[in-house]
Amino acid sequence: MDINSAQRVGISLRALAAAGALVVLLSACGEKSPPPPQPQAQPAPTQAAAPAAAEEEKPDPDKALTKKVQSSLRASLGSVADGIDVTASHGKVTLWGTVPEAAKRRQAVRSAAGVAGVKSVSDNMAIVSGS
Repeated sequence: MDINSAQRVGISLRALAAAGALVVLLSACGEKSPPPPQPQAQPAPTQAAAPAAAEEEKPDPDKALTKKVQSSLRASLGSVADGIDVTASHGKVTLWGTVPEAAKRRQAVRSAAGVAGVKSVSDNMAIVSGS
């Protein structure tokens, strides 16, 4: 075998190997692909998650008390109540803001103290004429 014959044999072997690889690749095209993976079953909610959801649904007693006090102030003071902010924490109510005179300030404190659930009232209001 001369060099040209050996080169031709090498080229032929490479061509044969490439053709074989092509046949393998093309034969795989007709096969069905494997089914997609099935989703894992979700674990059932534990009872520990249920109380957390129940806690979120509970009304906030401080917000409810704040709204009651605000309604009482509007009923007793009218538009003067617009200048008063209310905060509540465990029955302790704080009044913030401005009132036009001392009489309105006392009236606001009495009004807030008269709301069911109010244990104490802190007066942080300022008297500002024209407010």
